[in-house]
Amino acid sequence: MYFAAAAPGPWLGDIGYPGAALAVTVLMIAFLKKNPKKKIGQAAAAALMSFIAASLYQAAGGPWQAPADSLMRLIDNLRESNPVFAGVGYAALCIAVTLVIVLFNLTARRSAFAGFLAAPLYNAAGAGYAMVAQFVATGLAALIHL
Repeated sequence: MYFAAAAPGPWLGDIGYPGAALAVTVLMIAFLKKNPKKKIGQAAAAALMSFIAASLYQAAGGPWQAPADSLMRLIDNLRESNPVFAGVGYAALCIAVTLVIVLFNLTARRSAFAGFLAAPLYNAAGAGYAMVAQFVATGLAALIHL
């Protein structure tokens, strides 16, 4: 019996950004449903998975970017309408969200929401913050398309 050589290309097939984002989201939902009790590292893992998923959704563009765009519009409206937040930049919000994830004792679901919120904030902040979010999305894309 002879096997035909595989055609060169992605070793996981044509997944793309939307497929990768969907797969990470399903993994995160399964992770949150399977581990209802609070365990060490669970909240951090949920935040990381949601940050990765949100970065991939933004990289996919189109309708996949709608949740991140909605969150950013909400944040922009809050910054414009409330004088307390008028001078707060995106970089400060990135630091604040990251500190909330790291320092506060959040449940895994709240940590996942904060991670999902952090990805568009990191992109909007620009500079080194945007490099982190773009590195996550392009790094995963490189792994997917090996």
